[in-house]
Amino acid sequence: MTQIPINPKLRKGFDYTPNDERSESEIKRWWGRPYIVTTTYEEIQADATYEDHVKRMAEIGCDSLSKEEFEEREAIGRENWLKAWPTGTRYEVNCLDGGAWDRSTSWGMFATLKEALDCADQPVPDYLAGVKVHTF
Repeated sequence: MTQIPINPKLRKGFDYTPNDERSESEIKRWWGRPYIVTTTYEEIQADATYEDHVKRMAEIGCDSLSKEEFEEREAIGRENWLKAWPTGTRYEVNCLDGGAWDRSTSWGMFATLKEALDCADQPVPDYLAGVKVHTF
């Protein structure tokens, strides 16, 4: 098994840069090198309070949910997250490989680190077979 970076420090805008505008050093470092990004429910909900909801709805001119409706929706969201990611953490394998012209390609999201490492240790996902690879 090769060494797979987990939550690497990527420059701001890494996944919003056309591949042909990347620096040579970035291409050398990241092209074809899968890495894993972890996400927890708490991280994606860090600023999702009822007050935030009311403010967002007001900014776009929509009615907000009642506090009870908001809390019920949040509880359902957490329950669904935990059904998909029982440990509370989602492991996403990404790779800058040409599957997308302006960002890394998601090779998949997994419920365990082992599943993610197994995916990342593969040479190329089946769906990328035949995709033109980096030529700059």
